[in-house]
Amino acid sequence: MNPVGETPSSPKLLLLAEQGSTESRPTENSNGATGQFPSRLASPCSIQVNGDMSLPSNPAERQNDEAPAPSDFIRDIVAAHVAERKYPQIHTRFPPEPNGYLHIGHAKSICLNFGLAREFGGSCNLRYDDTNPTKEEVEYVDSIFEDVRWLIGGWADHCLGLKPKGRTPERQTVNGKQDFYLPASGGTSNIEHRTSNVEPFYASDYFDQLYEYAIALVKKGLAYVCDLSPEDTDKYRGAPDRPGKDSPFRDRSIDENLDLFSRMKAGEFPDSARTLRAKIDMASPNIWLRDPVLYRIRHAGHHHTGDQWRIYPMYDFAHCLSDYIEGITHSICTLEFEVHRPLYDWILENLDLPRPLPRQYEFARLSLGNSSTTASSPAGTTRACPRSAACAAAASRLTHCARSPAISASQSTTA
Repeated sequence: MNPVGETPSSPKLLLLAEQGSTESRPTENSNGATGQFPSRLASPCSIQVNGDMSLPSNPAERQNDEAPAPSDFIRDIVAAHVAERKYPQIHTRFPPEPNGYLHIGHAKSICLNFGLAREFGGSCNLRYDDTNPTKEEVEYVDSIFEDVRWLIGGWADHCLGLKPKGRTPERQTVNGKQDFYLPASGGTSNIEHRTSNVEPFYASDYFDQLYEYAIALVKKGLAYVCDLSPEDTDKYRGAPDRPGKDSPFRDRSIDENLDLFSRMKAGEFPDSARTLRAKIDMASPNIWLRDPVLYRIRHAGHHHTGDQWRIYPMYDFAHCLSDYIEGITHSICTLEFEVHRPLYDWILENLDLPRPLPRQYEFARLSLGNSSTTASSPAGTTRACPRSAACAAAASRLTHCARSPAISASQSTTA
């Protein structure tokens, strides 16, 4: 296998870098301090991952470049929201599941989410979407934090949203309604100093609140306990070309559902014996709206909560509500989550939440051709490699460009 730098057909990473005018505007960062941020970036730069892997030309040599400011549809949306003062502050998040090391696709997401926060004077939370205890490990938690700090260091570390160690959402009353909120903490932009008393966000810190939200859906007749096996659940769901079929347990009474769900939480039933499902539409053309599972039973210890829980929320249920609890304004996902957005909106809209709701936006995944992002073991198998030469070299170039702002959210995924 040819190493990076020796393959003439290696791909190009089209990134954005600050060029041209450095006109700034005062904005308020996540610490409440007013600083100077570029009002808009000027033009894209192209990094070719081949030959000498040359970096973009010196910005000083491009001062007179009159190319129009680069943009993409996500940045245009955020810019419009800033112009109309739709939100007090732009708030994004980077929410990896701690079930592996970060890869080059994560690097794009980091640069996009932190780049938006940097460009528009906002903040970006680092949150672990840790709802699957059998797949997650502390090793990955630590590795992800280390890599994020490394990648944003020196250009977006002041945008990093963290929380005081051990803090969970506070119960508050907003417009006469009960609400849960966990804001990011402020402080110095020096990461080493800030991380002494703060930590990333964890979806698992919201398990109590998520359970209350699930109870609220049950009480409204919008969720039910289902006894179908995982295999039968899939069969009843149907297929894209044919509608699903109602579960025989779909019409249980609210009282029975509340009783069974509390017994699920207490650990009375074995793994996979029952699930909590949303009651939406088994004939929907969107399969993700065909009574999706919200909770499943897992008798497994969790890296962050220990042995406290016997039921765990599904990603789709936890993700949108975690965004809401943290006050996220722009929840940016890759394109495969586009079909999940109606469920994201359905959950939020059916809980009568008093604060403004987050909105999900999708961008294209990053695909690299003619590059290796794995390392072969002596036995000939492959494993994920957190520090392969290709990843490290490409990520270092990503860092260089990201110091200006975000990677383009262009619809073109393969360079």
